[in-house]
Amino acid sequence: MTQSNWEGGKVASADQQRNIVSDFKDSVPSFDKSRWNKILLIGLAVLVGLWFLLPASNHPLSPRPAKSNYQPQQSQKSPTPFVAKAHDETGAEVRSEAAKDVPGQTRSPLVVDQADLFSEKDEVKMTRKAEAVSDEYDLSVVIVTADSSRLSEDTNDKPDQIWARDYADDFFDYHQYGEDGVLLLISLDPRQVWISTTGKAIPLFTDARIEHLLDEIFKYADLSAGDYSMAPYIFLDQVELNLRKGWNESGTAGSTKLLTKKYLTGIELKRAFLIASAIALVFYVRTRIRNASQKVPDIYDVKARSNINELLKQDSYVRTDTDVR
Repeated sequence: MTQSNWEGGKVASADQQRNIVSDFKDSVPSFDKSRWNKILLIGLAVLVGLWFLLPASNHPLSPRPAKSNYQPQQSQKSPTPFVAKAHDETGAEVRSEAAKDVPGQTRSPLVVDQADLFSEKDEVKMTRKAEAVSDEYDLSVVIVTADSSRLSEDTNDKPDQIWARDYADDFFDYHQYGEDGVLLLISLDPRQVWISTTGKAIPLFTDARIEHLLDEIFKYADLSAGDYSMAPYIFLDQVELNLRKGWNESGTAGSTKLLTKKYLTGIELKRAFLIASAIALVFYVRTRIRNASQKVPDIYDVKARSNINELLKQDSYVRTDTDVR
């Protein structure tokens, strides 16, 4: 039963009020903190497990060789590897004349893998990158591998570094690379990595800059473990970086600042992903717990707590007063 109030609205009866209270109690969601704490612990345990399960590499992700630790195959080695010339004083003029470029002749390949250290896919990628950098900066960026110190006409024994220097210089001079360029040599016997420069690359790639470039190569490429394919990628990136930003203000020589290209390695990416996921999970659960509905307080139950006292009222006739005028 309802009755109208003075504003014209409806006043709910006691039964309807009890139904409203019951409906409100049923609509309030229950929140279990222990459940969310379990979710947090399980999520963190999964992330810890992924830390050990996910593979990670110290190689830069971009670019990254398709095959690391590539094993050379004897059948793919160059049948006629380049032989360095004799560096005696009597043949200096003859060598200088023979090393001159032939006008109009096609440029020699920029990636020459005589020792078969690179996969075919890597070699194609390196060649494209070397050609792009060479064409943009008008010099030749060359990558060469060799597998034997017998690749020389010199009969006298040479220190390993002297042999690598002479071989790298001769390889550039006796091929059609022009007068300007920078060359990376990776030699297996002796085990040497050498960078040779010529022409306008000489004032840019100072001894300090070359040493820094070699340090960057050894930082990412584990040549002692046979991971040869990474070295050319680092070399090409560093050469391009220095050609773009390594000159002084006048553009005549290299600046004193040594440039470094930073890479995101596999291990760094894994750390960033898992640590960020763990932090996000912790903050999400904490926010849910902090902002969740607290325990529903006791609601006044009309049916249980209301007291109704209905008193019977009876009128009694006493007298009648009448005034007549």
